[in-house]
Amino acid sequence: MSGKKTVFRAAGALMALLFSLLLSGCGGKPLVEREIVRAMFFLPHAGGCQAVLLLQDQESEKPTAYTTASGTGKTAARALADAVQGLPGTPFYGVMDLAVMPADSNWEQLQAMVDLIRDTAQPSPEVSLYLIEDADAALLPDQAGQMYDAIQQCEKRYHLQCGLETLGQQEGCAAIPVYGGLPYGFTLQTSDDTRRQYQEPVDAQLAAVLCGQTDRLDMMFGDGAYSCQAAARTICQADPERLNVRLILSDTRLAALHEESESSETEAISAALTYALQQAFARLCADAENMQVDPYRFRFGETGLLGSGAPPLPVTLQVEFA
Repeated sequence: MSGKKTVFRAAGALMALLFSLLLSGCGGKPLVEREIVRAMFFLPHAGGCQAVLLLQDQESEKPTAYTTASGTGKTAARALADAVQGLPGTPFYGVMDLAVMPADSNWEQLQAMVDLIRDTAQPSPEVSLYLIEDADAALLPDQAGQMYDAIQQCEKRYHLQCGLETLGQQEGCAAIPVYGGLPYGFTLQTSDDTRRQYQEPVDAQLAAVLCGQTDRLDMMFGDGAYSCQAAARTICQADPERLNVRLILSDTRLAALHEESESSETEAISAALTYALQQAFARLCADAENMQVDPYRFRFGETGLLGSGAPPLPVTLQVEFA
């Protein structure tokens, strides 16, 4: 009988330990004594920076109830320290999944903010990265919770995945989505602060597909006459004369949105979509060439297929409907 009691006591102790770990986030103070950070926003402020922490409201039963803490400083690091200093508890970053930065940040500022988040948000979670324009930044911190929820919905709808690593994937170039409502925009930025921002849905979403940040198109095109929803993937094929990028669309849904649209036939809408994508592709390639960067890794693909030292090839887009 005493052996059974020993087993029960050991099991009870183990359950108590596991419960304690759950409450403490696997180390340290219980979560109820911590401030659970869901997102960080960095905004321009009087020649310096403002940091806004979006915190889970632990006094509410609603999962979408939040509070905020703000701080200011000459740098992002000082602004964040100021925000944290005013918290009643210790910040916990284990469930943080969003970082938002000003769209007009220069390369040095972007790098500093990303490094700060990497150093601060421990244990290291998967953090999505977005840019916002000044008009949307003006809504913060009052609407930080609404913006966080809206960006989460944007990610789900458009299958967007852009993490902090985007600043290290290619030397001297970053590709980052811009949130300003739906649909999203997209920015290419170089280390010398050359910037191209795409607000047209065809350009922005094609850029995101080519960068590997989404596998979906969900947009209007043809001056708003048509809509397209489709899964998207790319395959690059090179021959001695060109690099051909095959954009393969599947589960495609096309629609004419207005009675005055030239055609509601699927074949005609498909042709209009192909034309819009090829025109957008030409603009994206021209911008990348002018910026002297390879955000879509076309040159990397050429080297893998043709070997190093091969001269740059013309790049073409072939749209296929699976």
